[in-house]
Amino acid sequence: MKRAYLLILSLVVVGTCAAQSTLTVAPGDDLQAAVRAARDLPAPVTILLADGLHVLPATLQLGPADSGLRFAATAGAAPVLSGGRPLTDWTVVDGVWETVLPEVAAGTWRPRQLWVDGQRATLARSPNAGFYRTAGVDPALPRRAFFFEDGQLDAWPDLADGLVTVLHSWESARLPLASVDPVARRAELSGDNWWDLGYWSTPNRWYVEGLAASFDQPGEWHLETATGLLRYRPLPGQTPAGSTVIAGRLPQLVRIAGEPRVGIQAADLRFEGLTFAHADDDLPAEGRSDPQAACSVTGAVELWGARGVEFIGCRFTHTGGYGLGLRQGSQDCRVERCEFVDTGAGGLRLGEITLPRSAEEHCSGHTITNNWVHDYGRLYYGGVGIWLAHANDNIISHNEIADGHYTGISIGWNWQRGPTASQRNQVLNNHIHHLVNGMLSDAGGIYTLGDLDGTVLRGNHIHDLFAHVTPDYSWGIYLDAESHGVTVENNLVYAVEDGLMLHNGAYRNTIRNNVFAGAADWLVWRAPGSIPELNEVTNNVFVVTQGSLYYYDSQPETASTWDHNLFWRTDGQELLFMDDSFAAWQALGLEQNSIIADPGLGWPPNLARVREGWPEIGLAGFDPEAAGLVGPAAWTDAPRRIRR
Repeated sequence: MKRAYLLILSLVVVGTCAAQSTLTVAPGDDLQAAVRAARDLPAPVTILLADGLHVLPATLQLGPADSGLRFAATAGAAPVLSGGRPLTDWTVVDGVWETVLPEVAAGTWRPRQLWVDGQRATLARSPNAGFYRTAGVDPALPRRAFFFEDGQLDAWPDLADGLVTVLHSWESARLPLASVDPVARRAELSGDNWWDLGYWSTPNRWYVEGLAASFDQPGEWHLETATGLLRYRPLPGQTPAGSTVIAGRLPQLVRIAGEPRVGIQAADLRFEGLTFAHADDDLPAEGRSDPQAACSVTGAVELWGARGVEFIGCRFTHTGGYGLGLRQGSQDCRVERCEFVDTGAGGLRLGEITLPRSAEEHCSGHTITNNWVHDYGRLYYGGVGIWLAHANDNIISHNEIADGHYTGISIGWNWQRGPTASQRNQVLNNHIHHLVNGMLSDAGGIYTLGDLDGTVLRGNHIHDLFAHVTPDYSWGIYLDAESHGVTVENNLVYAVEDGLMLHNGAYRNTIRNNVFAGAADWLVWRAPGSIPELNEVTNNVFVVTQGSLYYYDSQPETASTWDHNLFWRTDGQELLFMDDSFAAWQALGLEQNSIIADPGLGWPPNLARVREGWPEIGLAGFDPEAAGLVGPAAWTDAPRRIRR
């Protein structure tokens, strides 16, 4: 014990005063040892991290004994907690950088990601851009064997290093190659896709990574697992001496865990001003394919059975999965003014896909506010910006979510009328934009599932969501799978593939005081006639610029209250309600006090006009510019500097 204690003293500088105790940790010091030392100091204790790269030898473990501990940067510092390994021992062969990693050859390490000068490098890929398309599916193995075109694959000796990504409608799979028959042009994968290939779209888009034959472009890297040889083909201007290269190693950087079932939680920890980076992909040997939201993918930092933990002004970047996971039994935590960027899946995930068995196991009471989530889904295209599964009583507010391949915010888990623990969530004043981007389909700016009683979607500003062509829809607000108990109000949705989705059985929802404008295809898909309880859709503005007001349904639901709405069409074509005129629609008892009139909205929508409202239909004005980040200009202006 004495020897271990002296070792701790040699690694950290200890200072105490009447107010608090501090430990200062420099890069290369043992952070886990500092945590152990902090347990013996007078509370409160703050561990200050000095500037630089803090390479973690193992996942930092924190538990109930560390309750109240704080982690922060020293004054003016920008410390990075890294789960990667810097690579420095390079030789250059014909312009290609090479290094040998003995642990790879020994089978104890297989990096899945590489970052060079702060940018994600591309694992050797074919095709270099875009996708191949499946040329057919083997009916004997419809979830793992497909046919390809001549020249796309061959029986190369390094097939075991090959990894195929397959895109489905709203998800993607990452599955290792098992075999290739170049004569039959048939490829078999090591694991199953969640759906039969071709189920959602025929053909499926796919690409292959990790093969030596694909290592042909600047910015690509390749790993020969049999020998441990890692190669990188540099971009113009890069040199081994002048570049920082980091390979992924730890899938998880920090784990905070209590025992909520016996009333013991890790409580009141705080992290401020830190960067969490270089968490590798924990891809199973058989690969990974999920039904939705990259739901089996973990976070670089995860909380289980934790209460009152705070992340303030932190950055989560260069990850193989989600940035942060608030998991089972975690309650009353706060994530504020953090940036989530270059994540393998989404930004944050809350809760589980299985129901909690007790109140102690609920994921609830969290505040996720004023965060910037962007450029996510880099490995798992179905990752969600902020995903709530079975998670209740949370506030998701003033976040900016952009540049992902799927949904911005998703709430709920369990389709139709199955039990959920996803009630009373508040989704307020978020700016959600430039999502899906032609990569996946069937997404939502905000997407919901099932029983959500007491949930409110208010004040959100949603625009620029466009889907892949099969199926060619994504919705600004998507109440899916019998979503019910939701209030949707004061939202602006425009420049989207499609506007408002109710068709998949959404019932007992209130949709009021919103503006939906400018959908490429359909502005609204109404609920079916079979819903058990009625919706109320009032005091909204609907502006058609092209396509149709409603997705056609030969038996539209007409019992719900649709009234005091304003409709307009800008392209000179007749405004139809399904295939009917407005007068015929009113004859069905709908829209008795609604009007067809030019709202003066303009294009793109005039936000000042939205603030004024439309008193003629009882629509109170609201301010879309109140959505998104708040605070100093250096923070709020950062998303606007991104060029698209």
